Amino acid sequence: MPICLLCYNEFNSLWLGVAMKEYLLGAALLLIVIGGVYSVIKNNRDLIRNLKQKYGAVPKAVYDRYTMDRISLYWRVKSAENTIPFAVDDTTWNDLDMDKVFMRINNAASSVGEETLYCKLREQEFQGNKLSELEDTMQYFDHNEKERLKVQFYLAKLGKEVSSNLIDFLFNPKDKKLKNPLLFPFLMSAAVVALISILFFPVQGLVGSSLILMLNIFVYYKTKATLQANFLSVHYFSALLLCAKKISNLKISKLASYADKIKILYGPMKKISRLSGMIISKPSSELEFVFEYLKMFFLIDFVFYNFMLSAIQKHQQECIEIYETIGFLDMAISIASYRRSVEYYVLPEFIASKEMDLQKLVHPLLAHAVSNSVVIKRSLLITGSNASGKSTFVKAAAINMILAQTIHTCLAERFMFMPSFVVTSMAVKDDVEAGESYYIAEIKSLKRIMDLLNEQIRCIAFVDEILKGTNTIERIAASASILDFLKDENCVAIVATHDIELTDITNAYFDNFHFRETINDEGIVFDYTIYPGKATTKNAIKLLSFTGYDKQITDKAEEIARDFEINRIWKAL
Repeated sequence: MPICLLCYNEFNSLWLGVAMKEYLLGAALLLIVIGGVYSVIKNNRDLIRNLKQKYGAVPKAVYDRYTMDRISLYWRVKSAENTIPFAVDDTTWNDLDMDKVFMRINNAASSVGEETLYCKLREQEFQGNKLSELEDTMQYFDHNEKERLKVQFYLAKLGKEVSSNLIDFLFNPKDKKLKNPLLFPFLMSAAVVALISILFFPVQGLVGSSLILMLNIFVYYKTKATLQANFLSVHYFSALLLCAKKISNLKISKLASYADKIKILYGPMKKISRLSGMIISKPSSELEFVFEYLKMFFLIDFVFYNFMLSAIQKHQQECIEIYETIGFLDMAISIASYRRSVEYYVLPEFIASKEMDLQKLVHPLLAHAVSNSVVIKRSLLITGSNASGKSTFVKAAAINMILAQTIHTCLAERFMFMPSFVVTSMAVKDDVEAGESYYIAEIKSLKRIMDLLNEQIRCIAFVDEILKGTNTIERIAASASILDFLKDENCVAIVATHDIELTDITNAYFDNFHFRETINDEGIVFDYTIYPGKATTKNAIKLLSFTGYDKQITDKAEEIARDFEINRIWKAL
């Protein structure tokens, strides 16, 4: 075979081999790209499917104390400004287990949304303007699934950052700046100069560069250890800005006012967004690892961090408004979802009359709760046996009044009342460390209610077992005197008590309702239903019998009780 032909065949085989390798390489790259695209599409579909399933479902998340402290920080910062005079105070919040109520309602996709929801639940609204805006937004999201899912998609991409202290970061940017701010630009410049000096003085430059780089690495790790939470806040704020930008670009006419607001606010944020992108890149490729080393050698994180804090400080109000706008949208979707998850609800009717009409009212934390209806014309005394439902009803009424004035939602079939601020005295505890007895803690709790009374906004005070921490005679006397004082103030008192004597003493200015039970051979049966009038049944001694106490004890107790009711004097044993 001629040499030229052999060369041709060899060249042709070589070319085919190279072409085949390039083809295979190209095919592999194409498959990687297709796989990446498919993965993104699948993840997005799964996310949307999950959002559909969660909407209207009962939230499963139960938060610990650490998480609740993080969620409540936005509220604590706002309340510290003293701009909300009739907010739900800590005592009322804890009396009513409002952390659990919050968790039952919370279906927010982002930290911003749940922080805004928590804050909203503590801001009682008496004017109605904010409630109207919230109601319109909730109704729109509930009736327009396609548009809601578009917004939820970006909120879910923002997600929840449990280790972030974004609120403190936004409200106190000055306090978050690094000390000695000139140190980091100086060390960055020193590293650049040292590396350039290698070109002119190789040996000396190499030694100097090594020393500078080692110093920068030491400073990097020492400083970053104390700033990890702040860096997470930077990263989350960057994600918040991206979320806001994406939502503002959605073509949803109903949300145009929010989109326009975000676009105006986002203008000064562009610089902040670029700076935040330089901090905390999460390595996912070799190139990003290289970038991590560069940040370590030249302290890029800290230089840009201080620049960004200065920018946030300059545009603090815009930053906070973006946070609040996105939080409002997420909160509105969460409340709309909550409404879908309950058996029934009603929009509250705010009226000028002092009369309250509460129909088919239920407690939000009880599944299959017994509903109760009552028309309240003046203050109430609610009597009844142990475990008959007094406390549950009082708490249900108080919680629903708060929900009415915060999220415009009541678990009832009708809920009509005059806007009023709600305050409670219920789950009182003694304080051993402070040296306070139960009674001292109780009278302080009641005194706080009296201090809140005013002529502008009516107060509805809910009290469970008034002054039960002291002896019978003084308890009844002091309780009657307190109730007599409340009747002359701008206040409605709804009081649960075991003291039947109070119903006679206060009959002229308190209405009476009660809960009852029936007793049969199998035990005590409660219907958990409220009735007009005062209680006529007692079960404390019967409960001793049904829980296995000796008959001698229960018979003796009944004998002593009967003797007192006849003679009004306690018989000596």
